[in-house]
Formats: sequence, C-alpha cells, structure tokens
Amino acid sequence: MYDVMEDLLRQGRYDEAKQQSLLGSKGDEAGLAALLELRSWLRDKRYEMARNSLEKDARFLIPYLNLTDAREALKAFEAEDPVALEPYLNNPHLGAEAYCVLGVIRVREGDTEGARLAFNNSLQLDPGHYRSITNLGNLELEAGRIAEAVLMYERALQANPDYPHAHHNLAVAYRKLGRIDKSVHHLKREQRILYRSPARKLTDTGLPQPSRSVLGHLSSRWLLWVGVIAVIYWLLRR
Repeated sequence: MYDVMEDLLRQGRYDEAKQQSLLGSKGDEAGLAALLELRSWLRDKRYEMARNSLEKDARFLIPYLNLTDAREALKAFEAEDPVALEPYLNNPHLGAEAYCVLGVIRVREGDTEGARLAFNNSLQLDPGHYRSITNLGNLELEAGRIAEAVLMYERALQANPDYPHAHHNLAVAYRKLGRIDKSVHHLKREQRILYRSPARKLTDTGLPQPSRSVLGHLSSRWLLWVGVIAVIYWLLRR
C-alpha cells in the first residue's frame, strides 16, 4: 500500500491518499501532510505562507513536487499573467490554483465563458477549491441564475465553512430570492468569522491579514452586533 499512496500523492489525489491513511494503510504520511498544508495555503490565496511551506517542508515535498517550478508558479500567481501561468495549468499540485487565477483574469477581461471553463478545470484538479466554486457561483449570480448560485455557494461552504466571501455572496443571493431570514443568517456568519479575533481582517483579496487593532473581546462583540444590526436595517429598507 505504500507504493499506492505515493502514486496517489504524485497525481495530486491527496484526499484519496488521506483516505488510505485513515483506513490504516502505511504510507508517506509526512509527505501527505506537507502537500495538504501547501494546498490549503493555495486555496486560501496565501502565497507567502505557501512559499514558507515550500522551504519548511522541502524534504517531504521533493519526492512529489519540483520546488523550483513551485516557486516560479507562485510568482506567476501573484503577477496574474496568463502567459506565465501556462506551464502550471496541468500540474497536479499547482494546476488548480493556476486555473483559478486564470479564471479571475478572464472575468476581468469580460470573457465569461473562458472564466467558467477555467474555474471548472480548476475543480477537475481540486474539487474542493472553494475560491473556484465561489467564483462559479458569482458567474451564476451575475447571469441571474440565483438558485444555481445558491447551490455553488453552499458547495463552497461545504469545502470551507469559514470562507467569509461565500457567506457574504450567499446572503446577497438569498436577499434576491426574498429570503431575508437566510440572508441575515449568512451575514451574521460572515461577521462572526471576520471578528472572531481582533487580529483578523479581510482585505479586498479575501485574505486574512494582521490588524493593528487593540480592541478587546467585548469591543469586538459590540462591533459585530452593530454591524449586523446595520446590515439588517439595510436589507429591510431595500
């Protein structure tokens, strides 16, 4: 079974390898853990943390991943250059993020079908890539297919229940459907995630970043409810 797990890891089939491990099969658990951590940072678009993982876990990643290619891929992701992304699109470890970035580029270019294809290709390589799922939901929402958008956002939250953008966009979709109760529920979830720690802040890219806030736990909770009340008032006024 050791060889089977290694083969799964080389193919980027981490979830199947994890299942083998949970069933008691012997294998490269250190390599699996390192690859799962790297995938988490890529899904979260936290490229600096991914870069740190490459260096910290290099000895565990080398059997499966060309570290030089991975470093160059991170530069391409940050640059959002479609030409620079091409070498990594079908890489079993880097391709899902490469296609996600490509999809965002296509959205900005106004190429909706190209974006949809890119996000779907991302999910072929990593079905749990919640940013790609959320972006597909955004395409459905913009096309007026609200029910389909709701399904995509809920699918994204199955992959990551703490992804605030999916909660926010799901709240928007439910508001369009007239489901104010569900809209408020997801707005509250979004706010709880953002204010769970005074040090957590959501930037325009959706990445958690350090904040200089010195607000205490009580102040954060107070701000949370002020924000929720303001959002509810806004929803009811529309």
